[in-house]
Order: sequence, then structure tokens, then C-alpha cells
Amino acid sequence: MYARIIGKTIDIIGRLPNSARRLDNDRWVLGLHTAPAELQQVCGWYEIVDTARPADTSTTTSDRSVELVKDVPTVVWTERPKTEQELFNDQEAQYPSEFESLKQAARLVVLPKLAADEIDDDDAPLFAGLFPSWTVGDTVKAGEVYRWDGTLVEVVQTHKTQADWAPDKVPALFKVHRAVGSVAAWVQPTGAHDAYALGERVTFKGATYESLFAANIYSPTVYPAGWKLI
Repeated sequence: MYARIIGKTIDIIGRLPNSARRLDNDRWVLGLHTAPAELQQVCGWYEIVDTARPADTSTTTSDRSVELVKDVPTVVWTERPKTEQELFNDQEAQYPSEFESLKQAARLVVLPKLAADEIDDDDAPLFAGLFPSWTVGDTVKAGEVYRWDGTLVEVVQTHKTQADWAPDKVPALFKVHRAVGSVAAWVQPTGAHDAYALGERVTFKGATYESLFAANIYSPTVYPAGWKLI
């Protein structure tokens, strides 16, 4: 790969063109891909210097970019924390058989289709994790059930969600079914959308636990190191 540099700024990154103008006299150079490197550079095109990608850690990865290093286009790797989705993908890759079992179980689960008003008050915390969270920018359809602020809400009218149309601000769009409490009972996550976040608390076998990492899919019994007893 090559980069065209104009005025000490990377202008284009890609393959060498068939021809280009010289920067010193504006004359055309044909067959640029077979020309000597010196002539390519006179036209502003420099081969990008590749660098080895640093190894990921359990919590960090690196993003690739091309920058000028001592006036030479060079691949630069910038470390950053992994997203919750990337952490979840790591766990899925590490335990493929367990995740496949979860996916198979999720395909068989019919509880998300269960009408929210058929769930008993005492059982609501157990079922809450089976419903998606209400978020801004989604198109929600009448009859669908979502988690919102510790509550199960049913959409009354199809619409696209927005910040000023939350269930508490436009109650006519929703029917509140069950308050599930600020600390719900632990339920087995079925994917990245309902894995437990760092710091999220759950009740489990009569005790309260706090998740110690993002995208946590394990119970306090299966992976005690992933939870702190409160």
C-alpha cells in the first residue's frame, strides 16, 4: 500500500495509480507502478512502512492508522480498552461449546413471546432479562415488551423511540406491567445484549453480587472470580 503526501500531509492511501504528475514540474509520469521509488516520491507517492501489530491483552486491543513518522508514512497502532462486544466475543471464542449451548437454548426459549401481563409479580425479576432494554433510536412495535428503569413496559403504538418519548414522559405510548426492582435476580444471558455490565448487581441464591468485568455471562457459582459478594 502507498500514501500520497502533499505538503507533509497524507492526502490519499491506496494503490499506486498508473500515472501521476511530478510535484516539482507538474509533468506526467507514466507507468508509475514500475518506476523507481525516487520517481514515485517525486510524484508524492511513498510506500507505507508496515509495523507489527501488538498482541491484545485480556482487556485491551489496538487500532490501526497510518501516520507520518519522520516524514515517512508508517503504520501506527494505538492501544485502547476493548468494548463490551469485543470482551464478549473473546469469551465466546474461549468457550465455544458453552456458548453454542446457550444459543441453542435461546432458540428454544419462547418466554420473550409470553405476554407480560401473564407473568406473576414474584416471577417478574426472573423473566426480566429475557426482554430487550428500551433504548433511544429503535423502532418499537405495538405489543413488544421492553425493560425500562426497573420495569417491564409494553408498546401500545408503533413508533421510533427518542429521548423525550420515554415511558415516563409519554405514558400513552406504553403500558407498564411489572416493576422488577433495581437489583434483579441473575438469569443466564443469551448474548451480548443481556450480558451483565461491569458494576451491575444481581441477586443469586439469597445474596447480592456485583459484576467485576464487562460482558459477564457467568453465574457467581460457575465463575466466582467474576463477582463480588455485597
